[in-house]
Amino acid sequence: MRLARITWAGALSTAGDVVFGGAGDVGEHRPRQEAPRGVLEVVEGKDAAEGTHRPYYKRMLNSLAHHFATEAYNNAWANHRLLAACAALAPEDFVARRTSFFPSIKATLNHILTVDWFYLEMLERSRAGLPPAENPGRHFEPEEPFDRCEDLAREQHAADRRLIALCESLADADLDLTVTTKRRQGLVHDRLRRILAHLFQHQIHHRGQAHAMLSGTDVKPPQLDEFFCTNEAPLRAADFAALGFDEARIWRGREVPPA
Repeated sequence: MRLARITWAGALSTAGDVVFGGAGDVGEHRPRQEAPRGVLEVVEGKDAAEGTHRPYYKRMLNSLAHHFATEAYNNAWANHRLLAACAALAPEDFVARRTSFFPSIKATLNHILTVDWFYLEMLERSRAGLPPAENPGRHFEPEEPFDRCEDLAREQHAADRRLIALCESLADADLDLTVTTKRRQGLVHDRLRRILAHLFQHQIHHRGQAHAMLSGTDVKPPQLDEFFCTNEAPLRAADFAALGFDEARIWRGREVPPA
């Protein structure tokens, strides 16, 4: 058994990478508490050198690009479940002021969507070899473009499909592609893999806030703390049918772990 020790103490960068500006550039202007410093220890089970029973997640990571694609599908599934629950709210509960980073379920879900628009445009244009959009900040004008959950859900599902299509088009060699956008300080650059990881983290973070606020209503929050465990495929079958997803397509023949 191997022990991987990871220490964090703020942002990390490598030579040749320029990290994008702070969260204020994408519509988050409130002060926030610094993350605590600490140590994360990850224990990995037996690998191929120690036996034939390789952990399932290690097989997924044989291709990082494929893993990003599975994350895109999981992101769409989680949004589908959350938005279906929010659609059951009375209009006044959807917009009601609550305690969270953004002051309502409506505001939080709008923020998830507008940030998706911002980063999807950046990724798609860079992938196509196009220059950055002239005014990427237009995605936050207005800050909350949708008042009704059904309208917001329609646009979020469309953004989720764009993210899936982007991730499915990638090979591992594409992940170090330079992506470029305009910020207040001018043109800035980063790696495609970093921006994808950031986008998934952003979604998870704010979905959790909406989920917590939903707990204060009469609507039961859906379970969102799942990835795609093999044995739980029957439990997500109805959602997959509604979304038009297929396990075999997502896993590309990797869906059954070794016994």
